[in-house]
Amino acid sequence: MQRCKNGSGTGTFQSLSEDARFLWLYLLTCPHGNMIGIFVLKPGYVQEDLGWSSQRFNKSFMELLGKQLTDCSKGLVEYDEETKVIWIKNFLEHNPLKNPNQVKAACGIIEGLPYSELFEKVKLFIEQLGKQLYKPLGVLFAKPVAVAVTVTVTEEHIAQTSEVPSESEPEFTTIPLIDGSDFKVTNEMIAEWKSTYPDQDIEKSVREIRLWNISNSGRRKTRSGIMRHVASWLGRNNDKGKNMIGRGVSISNDGHRSRKVAK
Repeated sequence: MQRCKNGSGTGTFQSLSEDARFLWLYLLTCPHGNMIGIFVLKPGYVQEDLGWSSQRFNKSFMELLGKQLTDCSKGLVEYDEETKVIWIKNFLEHNPLKNPNQVKAACGIIEGLPYSELFEKVKLFIEQLGKQLYKPLGVLFAKPVAVAVTVTVTEEHIAQTSEVPSESEPEFTTIPLIDGSDFKVTNEMIAEWKSTYPDQDIEKSVREIRLWNISNSGRRKTRSGIMRHVASWLGRNNDKGKNMIGRGVSISNDGHRSRKVAK
């Protein structure tokens, strides 16, 4: 029976072909990368930087994607063809963030990425690392809620539904989007954000987000980006001690910190 270890090591690297090793080192150090190991990388970038043909790149990249690791998982990296997002799977494990300022910078990086189906896997990986410091990252990598509904309307259906109360999830408020539609913030979302930031007045923060988007129509978000916008806003408030409940730190308009004590 094959014995599996946790992670990939020197043996995995040495078992790669020479080109795959070179490509792996390039991915770890290339100018397109960042501090969290997930970034946009188009094949053309690599081919131009390394002076490789598409055939040479594809062969080495497929090797990295399909490499059997010592923990019985597969692939040193994962790649989203649609968004061109690449994830170096164990990057954060071997290059950990060490303080809240680094986490804040990482949150800014995540906000700038196009949404990828890889995010759900990254979120699970971060949760498995078990670091409280990384909690804001997991929130940003959470999958946006999207619902598609097809309805066939008949006169009978209209008559029936006019007498039946709505069973849709209770709505707390809405946030205007760049396309002119509204994003519904439900009570369930409010409850989830409260569990993430229990010391923050989430309702007040969400109302601030709504007001900001009403006032800044040209900077509103898309439906796929609004959840990251909200998560980033709540994370910044938490870091600054803004909208704290009871005992906590608040920041006045002139930038001075003061400690608020519940009576």
